[in-house]
Amino acid sequence: MKKLYLLLSLIGIVCLSLLYYLIQTSSRKIDAKYGNQINYGFKTINKDFIEKLNLETIHLHFSQETKIHFDSLYALVNEGNHELYQERNNWKIATLTYQNRVVQLKVKLHGRTPVNHEFNEFRSYAIKSRIPINNQRRFNLIIYERIGPSADRISSLAKEFDLVAQPNELIQLKINQSEKHLYYFETPIKNEFLSTLGWYNLELGDLKSPILNNTTTLSELNLLTKDKISQDVKLKKDQSRIVNTYKSFNSLIARQKSDSIHVYFDLDYIARFQVARATAGLTNHGFSPENLVFALDTNALLFYPILHRDNYFGTLSPRKFNQYEDGESLRLLELITQNPTISNRTTHYIKTHRNRINNFSEITRKTDSIHDQIYH
Repeated sequence: MKKLYLLLSLIGIVCLSLLYYLIQTSSRKIDAKYGNQINYGFKTINKDFIEKLNLETIHLHFSQETKIHFDSLYALVNEGNHELYQERNNWKIATLTYQNRVVQLKVKLHGRTPVNHEFNEFRSYAIKSRIPINNQRRFNLIIYERIGPSADRISSLAKEFDLVAQPNELIQLKINQSEKHLYYFETPIKNEFLSTLGWYNLELGDLKSPILNNTTTLSELNLLTKDKISQDVKLKKDQSRIVNTYKSFNSLIARQKSDSIHVYFDLDYIARFQVARATAGLTNHGFSPENLVFALDTNALLFYPILHRDNYFGTLSPRKFNQYEDGESLRLLELITQNPTISNRTTHYIKTHRNRINNFSEITRKTDSIHDQIYH
């Protein structure tokens, strides 16, 4: 009898421990990876509420052969074999039905290392179309669970502080014969989008912008930047000016010249950017080299930081204001913050827009209230 009691006790302890682990890991998965402070663990999607949102519905259709191909790619992702995944993740023919139009296009899995871009049978996709869809020939369809309220939070932040943010629109997507599922129609921060602003950005491998950081040297970055820009025929008449701007800008970062970094920025814009990231307590995940986007105005030759869904809201830590989460210095952000001209303009903005800053938390609560009802 004692042995039975002991066995039952052990089973109870194991079950409680497992339940605690599931709760904790599901919560951490959202907080650490998505940065949106919503715990989807043990919740179900609220289909009735979603229907009341009257979201646009898009139908993506691809063959069974393509589905099998995507399954095999995700097997590689789950094995951690990203190199082979990247090699095999090529474009496949698909059709998209929206606004009563059927468009043939190309589709592949989104992301070079697509962590958390899979939810049940739903995955994130990159799309390429000859015919613009919602004014975009290139766009992404990102599963809701990967982003949660982050995109809407960033949109609110950008609107309130007059900054540029990556466009994301919440939609419902039906893939083949599946049920509709929440997705974000995401406009990539590519030059198709930036050109409408008169801006330009250059991606170099895993670098979203060719800005000096601890993963490369100045000489290597200058060489790669010049080589890549020289291949862009659209920049033929401006190549020299743009190359020299990147070279001079990165040289200041290398020499830690905070006193003159302000000449490369629109002072009002960069001041609003500083206030916005402090107000939202943005974690520096979104400003790490693989995420940081500073676009260049090709006429004024000034840099503009762009907000996007990987800029996670948090609690401002002055100690980490210019650092990675692991403590390494974000050199560009550090120089911006140390610059006296930018600092004075930032202080002036805070004094003249105190109510806007104080009221932003209420705007965030209203944004989150919608997402709080999507899962229940």
